[in-house]
Amino acid sequence: MDGPGHSRRALEWAAREAALRQASLTVLTVQQVHGGWGGSVAPVVYLLDPSGIEHARKLAQAETDKALEGIRGRRPAEVTARGQRSARSGTGPGG
Repeated sequence: MDGPGHSRRALEWAAREAALRQASLTVLTVQQVHGGWGGSVAPVVYLLDPSGIEHARKLAQAETDKALEGIRGRRPAEVTARGQRSARSGTGPGG
């Protein structure tokens, strides 16, 4: 979940599908850890503030709540909004 219109439409679709099937819905937002090569053998990783992940999770939860408001009748069996950090792939030599 990254906020633009296409993400919202995908979230609304997923919420409707989960409700229709009485399935669980997990909304995931990922904070990408950026890194690169600083001229040495070891990669350089830029650590991000952990509170940023929680902030992103709260934003995803707010978007999820909005999507659920648009569903009439049934709701998904369970709804979870999660935030996590992920390493960017392909940042090293030849990557």
